[in-house]
Amino acid sequence: MKRTILTRLTTCIAVAAVLITGLIGCGGSSSSTSAATSPVDLFITDNLNLGYSGVWVNIKKVEAKTATNESVTLFESSTGVPVNLRQLNDGASKFLLLNPARVPNGTYTKIEAYLDRAVRLVETPSGTVTNALFSSTLTDSNGLTNIELDLVPNVTIPGAQQLTLDFDLANWTVAAGIVTPVVRLHNGNGFSDPRRHEDFEFKGRVSDYAAGTPNSTFTMTLFGQTAATVTVTPETSIRFENTAQTTLANGQRVEVYGRFDPATRSITATRIKVESGEQGENKALGTVTALGDVSSFEMTPRFTRGFTPNGEKIIVTTSSNTLYRGRRGATLTADQFYSNIRAAGAASIVEAEGVYNPTNNTLVARKVHIEDDSFNGEDEGKGRTSEPNAEAKTFRVALTEYEGFMPPSGNTITVRVMEGAEIKNANGSAITSVALFELLNAGVRTVDFNGRYTVGTLNADRVRIR
Repeated sequence: MKRTILTRLTTCIAVAAVLITGLIGCGGSSSSTSAATSPVDLFITDNLNLGYSGVWVNIKKVEAKTATNESVTLFESSTGVPVNLRQLNDGASKFLLLNPARVPNGTYTKIEAYLDRAVRLVETPSGTVTNALFSSTLTDSNGLTNIELDLVPNVTIPGAQQLTLDFDLANWTVAAGIVTPVVRLHNGNGFSDPRRHEDFEFKGRVSDYAAGTPNSTFTMTLFGQTAATVTVTPETSIRFENTAQTTLANGQRVEVYGRFDPATRSITATRIKVESGEQGENKALGTVTALGDVSSFEMTPRFTRGFTPNGEKIIVTTSSNTLYRGRRGATLTADQFYSNIRAAGAASIVEAEGVYNPTNNTLVARKVHIEDDSFNGEDEGKGRTSEPNAEAKTFRVALTEYEGFMPPSGNTITVRVMEGAEIKNANGSAITSVALFELLNAGVRTVDFNGRYTVGTLNADRVRIR
């Protein structure tokens, strides 16, 4: 029996033309492209569906076509990009940058998106997982699902600066495990608000690095095709897998986690990892929802690489062979790692890399890393210190400034310095937690700090003496 999805499922890929400044051009008579090209950023979003917490698809290619059937590749990945479409709407559209492309100037009449046939659905509130398939009527000669969108009116380049694929989940239907998608054009509402853009991971190589104050920039080639501008701010967390490297430089292979800024048309980096070589492991990044002992935890992924989760959550297991890292990249013991997660509670964001087993929905981790809470933003404060306790790694602060949380009456809180926290002296040099408490015991100091606040205590992953 056919079942639609608003309170049921929906599976649709919607490719939408969204135009911020002079977007969709009038339908033109000329369908030929020229040698000149213009930048056109490709995004995805979806329409709201409350019947599912997970609608996972794997996107492999997106093309734009002219009236004479000339094709221009906007995005292509041999392995594909797994995306939970359901997370791209929380009551309003959220936008995820898929690729910044360059497109030959001309008039385009159609977009075609190619996805794996498999669609993984996670029902809410039951958590039931259904391994569905896109309708076979959409299958091409390579076994991929080909979803077409006619552009009415046509899109003219230059003119359009963005194209948005809108997966209209509210109108997808599912019958006997077969998904029929619906394609719609997104209207562009909310696109100019940077808070509506989703964090994601991008991989590539650094080029054209330009150090600046306060921000630096570099160009990164994505999917071996196109270049994106990355903005590095003073708040960007940078870690190096090769300890011989200490600064960003051209030629480095990097993973950048951040979001698109529509004002600058660049990716503002929350975190950058400089890799020591090719990385082919499975990866998940998300919120820790439950802890086992000191060898496992449950995670709700917001991003995965190399696999599609077999459910809304996955299990991550660790062992004596796992490399544990804290915020800012500090090496931790297993006890320290799990202690930090336990202290941070629901705010814990962890990245895990290793081998994923779909049979038991478990990722056996070779590396785990506690990340900054970029999804909701960190809490921060500033004030005068008192009652330092080196053994407990805590001190009290009479707040003069705070953001992101509401302190108790009196505006005095406890700050706990987490394992692996970044600690800096007044001159900007890095110091140890031991040196920090020696300074605090020597007299009252003004400090500022970042972390996560819960019930009178802020668990700090960054402390600076002013």
